[in-house]
Amino acid sequence: MIPKAKLLVIGQRIEESRQHIPNLFLGSCRNHIFNRKGMRSVNLIDILTQSTATLFIPQLESVATQQALLQLIKACTIAMSWSVTEEELQEMDRCFVSFFTFCKEQIQARNLSATVYRPVLHAACHFSAAIRNNESLPVASTRSIERSIGAFKRKLTGKIASQAQPNNLVEKTMVRSLLNHSLDVEEEANLITPASFDSTS
Repeated sequence: MIPKAKLLVIGQRIEESRQHIPNLFLGSCRNHIFNRKGMRSVNLIDILTQSTATLFIPQLESVATQQALLQLIKACTIAMSWSVTEEELQEMDRCFVSFFTFCKEQIQARNLSATVYRPVLHAACHFSAAIRNNESLPVASTRSIERSIGAFKRKLTGKIASQAQPNNLVEKTMVRSLLNHSLDVEEEANLITPASFDSTS
């Protein structure tokens, strides 16, 4: 659906952007176009919500394909929200149905390989049930801290009790990750949004 020459350029742009990606982007942020080995759900979600809309979709010639991918991005964005209403869950389900229906039609028309249904994409089928039973996905998530460990690995300089420094760094990163995924800091701090009021206040 995208010429190979353009895919090469997109992959290069992904690699070039790695140094500007914060640690909160918990995927590996590597060129997954030609290196899919070890790709997990966390990579798929981050790539979809952060890179696909700006790098991939403008290169697609088919409007139907653009719309299908935008539906998938919208569904994943809703799924990763801190608070999701029942109406938003229903909208998310509709977006997933629209995307998977498009994939099925394209596979039947032999325009798309059935290998698009990888295990990491299967996780999307369970987002709705997971949110209904376990609250928002950021809270229930067990995303890895590989990016954080990778960033700190180059800074390990201890010569005495060298095991203590990496242990402390990993522990600090785990605590930060726990805080980032257990509450919405901006909402809890309420720094900009004025306090709500009603006719009795």
